[in-house]
Amino acid sequence: MSASSSVPHVSSPAASSSSNAGADDHAPTLTSGTVLQRANSEPLTFLSAAMWLGIALTAFFGPLDLALEAAPMQVGLDSRVAFKLGTSAFCALLGFYGLCFSEHTRRTIVCLPSILIALLLVLTIPSALSGLSSSALPAAMINLCYLVFVPTCLSRLGLRRFMMAVLAGLTGLMVMAWFLYFVMPQYGAFPELLDDGLIVIRLGGVAHPNSVGRLAAMGFLIVLYLWTQNGLPTTLSVILSALMLSALIHAQSRTATVAVGAGLLVLFADRLISFAGVMVATILSLSLMLGLLAFALSGGDESRITDKLVGLVAKSGKAEELTSGTGRVEIWQKSVSLIAEKPLTGHGFGAAAILMTDFSQSTHNVLLHSMMLAGVGGGLIMLVLQGWLLSMAFMADNKFIRSMAAFLLICGLMEETLLETFPGAATMFWIACSVYLAMKYLVPTPNDITPNPIAATRSADGSVAVMSNV
Repeated sequence: MSASSSVPHVSSPAASSSSNAGADDHAPTLTSGTVLQRANSEPLTFLSAAMWLGIALTAFFGPLDLALEAAPMQVGLDSRVAFKLGTSAFCALLGFYGLCFSEHTRRTIVCLPSILIALLLVLTIPSALSGLSSSALPAAMINLCYLVFVPTCLSRLGLRRFMMAVLAGLTGLMVMAWFLYFVMPQYGAFPELLDDGLIVIRLGGVAHPNSVGRLAAMGFLIVLYLWTQNGLPTTLSVILSALMLSALIHAQSRTATVAVGAGLLVLFADRLISFAGVMVATILSLSLMLGLLAFALSGGDESRITDKLVGLVAKSGKAEELTSGTGRVEIWQKSVSLIAEKPLTGHGFGAAAILMTDFSQSTHNVLLHSMMLAGVGGGLIMLVLQGWLLSMAFMADNKFIRSMAAFLLICGLMEETLLETFPGAATMFWIACSVYLAMKYLVPTPNDITPNPIAATRSADGSVAVMSNV
């Protein structure tokens, strides 16, 4: 039996390219028919709706961390954690379904990136058994479940609906953050103490401001991508963009701001290198140069410009804040010393919240975070995975995958971002970017009962066709 007989309708690459509503505008014919998308016209089944709900709940509850006026991070069994555990269990069941009934999901989770992520998580188990943090072992198991849940959802829903579900969760989170900021400022306002007793009020409420800024930036990237692909109405896109951008600005996260800038450059790279894009960049550059020249000729003081620029970037208005990475140099030094204590096994999930109480309870770097969890071996695995993510930022044929890969890479330099105690949007998109090529090119077998909206099918003569329902 040929592969095409197992698919209700198979069309030629050209026909599929014209019918694929979710494809990038300038993608080649073959790849445009195999991107991780499902047509909007295909109805949601009960199982698909359950997966959509699981993604949205994960994006909402995963990073949720209500704290009273910048209280230290804690992990305990309260109502918030109960909701997170319930969401994780729900998603684990859906992932178990995919593992049992979807050949495509099973093939995806044995690709090299999935194996490396699973190995990194397994390496955290010995340290989890040491008892330093009661959340260490559950966190490792939960992340392993999401390693199966994400490919299951992508295979069933496609990338566009996956993104819409994440956007729904992030929108709810940002609305809640602003509500707490204005109505319950003791929760929503995060007072950060800087040098000389200076206090800066940042948007928090639902999580640490750095996390709020990162999540808002991710939501902004999703909105822009969907809008450019006609996936969201213009009016709704403007409203959601304003919500996400205002949260990003008031969270005052420089890392998220730089990362979203990198994501936007990748997302709109094809337009920036056009004639109009080059002209705009040239005009702006000439205007800046002429302005600086006029200022110099008028006898202006250079330090005034420097002070203005530093004041825009540094919360304290001092250059030392930037050169020290807002204290990150000391944080990284402390992280390295803790890793050196247990270089083979690491300290496991939740260790930083216990061992680094005087250092923001975070390693502020994804590689150091991996070594804190699973030792030097975990750091080496994460280094390989970050290299793979870098390749996806350049090689993936889907603009959103490229944009999100670049965003996560930049965030990982200054924040932990990935391998969260309770996975959120960042971890889900990291898994999606890591397995993208495997999900794109794996061909389902005839007995795979899970609809596969992302893989090409091969006809009897070996030529590649694409399913018209993607």
